[in-house]
Amino acid sequence: MQRRTSPHLRLAATTASVMLVLAACGDDGAAPVTQPGDSIPTPTTTDPTGDASADDGFEHPTGADEMVVEIASEGGFMPVERVFTQLPTLLVAGDGRQYVQGPQIEIYPGPLLPNVQVSDVGEAGIQQLLELAAEHGLLTDRDYDTPEFVADAPDTVVTIR
Repeated sequence: MQRRTSPHLRLAATTASVMLVLAACGDDGAAPVTQPGDSIPTPTTTDPTGDASADDGFEHPTGADEMVVEIASEGGFMPVERVFTQLPTLLVAGDGRQYVQGPQIEIYPGPLLPNVQVSDVGEAGIQQLLELAAEHGLLTDRDYDTPEFVADAPDTVVTIR
């Protein structure tokens, strides 16, 4: 009895092994993106006794009703009624929960409530998110120019506390 393998199966196995080798050769390190004169805050946390200790992570709000990171689209050309229905694209609370918009069915009229999905990223996820923000220079004070002549372009606003 002779076994035959499908050419598609061999192609899939070869592709998977090549992808695995390429992933093993990748470099996770990246140089931080900073502007001249920018200073990146040093990570610190506050322990329950109130003493700040260095190298434990970034200090951030820890309450379930306190926001750590929010990414939202604001403004643009839309009816006033629609402005109040806009939800943030991402919201991370101090207790480690992240809120994102889930998929929505395309029917008319649409559902009364939006599909908000909640998952737990924990303290490690918050620290990783704040580390990425510091790496890309988002924890420094900056003023951005806003083009006033574009009426229908919304702004993406990133708020980090």
